[in-house]
Amino acid sequence: MSDSNRCQLYQKEEEVWGTTPSSALTALRFTSESLKYNIKKEPSDEIRSDGQITDETILGASPAGGVNGNLSYGTYDAFMESALFSSGWSTPIAITGTIACDATQNALVSSTETMNTNVHTGQWILISDHSTTANNDYGLVTAATTTHLILAGGLTLTVGAGEACTVASAGMIRNGTTETSFTLERYHADVTQYFAYTGMVVNQMVWNLNAGARIKLTFDFKGKDETLAQASVGTGAASAANTNDEINAATNVANLLEGSTLADVVAGFYTKSITLTAGKNVSELDGVGSLNNVDLGSGSFNATIALDPYFLSNTLYDKFIANTTTGFSFRALDTAGNGYICTIHSGKIRDDSGPNAGGQNSQCMENMTISAIRDTTYDCMLQIDRFAA
Repeated sequence: MSDSNRCQLYQKEEEVWGTTPSSALTALRFTSESLKYNIKKEPSDEIRSDGQITDETILGASPAGGVNGNLSYGTYDAFMESALFSSGWSTPIAITGTIACDATQNALVSSTETMNTNVHTGQWILISDHSTTANNDYGLVTAATTTHLILAGGLTLTVGAGEACTVASAGMIRNGTTETSFTLERYHADVTQYFAYTGMVVNQMVWNLNAGARIKLTFDFKGKDETLAQASVGTGAASAANTNDEINAATNVANLLEGSTLADVVAGFYTKSITLTAGKNVSELDGVGSLNNVDLGSGSFNATIALDPYFLSNTLYDKFIANTTTGFSFRALDTAGNGYICTIHSGKIRDDSGPNAGGQNSQCMENMTISAIRDTTYDCMLQIDRFAA
């Protein structure tokens, strides 16, 4: 008998859809999984005078299922890329030198450093090592030139003369049109059985941030084929998973920003949960002469952020009624400073329950969902920035 505690998941990004590269797999941290091979079987529809069924035939098969885990830096970056159909994480930013803080323009300015190296407008950056502590923070780049980075995103710079400091980012991804597929493998160590799933593409990604809990991630996959064997499909020993700290929603989440300019949410704003859902409506394509899917298709990209805030003021409800364009962003970092900023630059509040009185001795909650729309300035619906300590 196989115990769940003796199972391990492995993953490898594919170069060709449905084909496992000739290389070692990488161990994947996870809390649960539901990967399976869906086989379509139908009984014969022939009519017999004795009313009996003569056969049941396999007519199709495809793998699908979910991988669930706790958020930790670097563990699921490739799956995030697949969910967004992104072309890949942008080149990291590492600008170090003499940089001044111009409070009039709310800009970082330098005459010695090329300030826009690898910088994209709309991207988040981290300022560090500045002698003015208030300037050491995360800012959203709204304009970038060789000498200036103009910032927003709730950061107001304090005037400072040129001094040695650092501007950094580990890159970002935005929703796009590039498919990324994986080979996923489940190893049952106690019975030496390997289930390999090929051509697996993320259909939907969900981040669940709940008060007093670890941040939970779910990745739902669709794919091409499954094989069961007594040896791994990988070449050589698998690479170990990282050991970065898990990120929780109690002490590791900050910078809840809302609005078209992503400013601080009104003072006193608290939400019991944040749920980010994103995906590109992946579809299975079957064909005559093939038991398994012949390819995967994709449709419209969708991204939403659902909130469960305590009712505080009319601000957000007014935006729901007026269908006002807004945005939302949150930051999740471990204690070392590794982590992510998730941003919807433009969206509409699709649902707002209003602050119902559900019963005695309870709080009035303003359950709402912000639905992403294309931001015309940054040409995206969802952006994820990452930062490495």
